[in-house]
Amino acid sequence: MMKFYLKTLTFLLVCCVTFVTSQRNRPIVLEDATVIDSWNTVPITSCFIVIEGNKITYIGKRYQVVIPENAQKFNMNGKYIIPGLIDVESQFRKPEELKTLLSWGVTSANTSFDSYEEAQLFSQMLKLESFHFPDIYITAPTFVTFGNTSGNDE
Repeated sequence: MMKFYLKTLTFLLVCCVTFVTSQRNRPIVLEDATVIDSWNTVPITSCFIVIEGNKITYIGKRYQVVIPENAQKFNMNGKYIIPGLIDVESQFRKPEELKTLLSWGVTSANTSFDSYEEAQLFSQMLKLESFHFPDIYITAPTFVTFGNTSGNDE
């Protein structure tokens, strides 16, 4: 009897893993979005975006796209999709502050610290976090000049 339960449990586990994996690998279609990109001078309205795996395979109008049969569809009417933004001069000291940047569409950020050690400590703190955050490029230490920087001795 125990073998029967073990086989049944194994079968159910395999079925569950297969189902979850198949759902995760389904294509995603974002329907009726407004896309702002770097090629067009005006936003593209009523746009469809197809994502397969980790790649965007199509962006354009509905009549131009073949939507995969098993795709997960999300209505994006009234929503805007933009490329990731870059913050070239961030001033943050806590990993939680990075959540705000990400919510604003910032996917890369540059920040400076007063010392190399402070930058290293911040990098170590980020490795312990479990949430997604922008790619961080750290500049350290901060360079400071004093006095006349024009080259004239006046």
